[in-house]
Amino acid sequence: MRPDSRILLSLQASCARFLAVPDEVTDVYLAAVEAVTPQGHVLRAAPELATDLRDLMLDAVVHSSDPDRTEAECQDFGGRCALAGVPDDTYDYAGRAVARTAREVVDDVWTSTVGSAWVAVHLWVVSHLEAGAAEARRGNADPA
Repeated sequence: MRPDSRILLSLQASCARFLAVPDEVTDVYLAAVEAVTPQGHVLRAAPELATDLRDLMLDAVVHSSDPDRTEAECQDFGGRCALAGVPDDTYDYAGRAVARTAREVVDDVWTSTVGSAWVAVHLWVVSHLEAGAAEARRGNADPA
């Protein structure tokens, strides 16, 4: 379900913090990926995939004025991931890591409302990643 535009706007400050110090935030994010992802999971071995998923979630907030674009990008990315063999649970782990990173990066303004807003974005983005993955698998299974 698409989050209310007010929820997305409320996260603009968090995103600005993410984008202000990208190297530091990437280190915190990749540590969060390690913390929330089971040993041996593909996400732990593929930091570029992890950062791509993080960037999709941040883009969902940054480009909140165009949610159709965000949904299409997520579905496209989910489809490409599915065809590459990336398991669907990868998206949830990446979303958890984004929320954990946001909490650390903006701890001075973190509230339950901010946390709930990140969860809403996480669920929205993941639903479109999974939809794109499912569609790609169906299309790939159809005989030509």
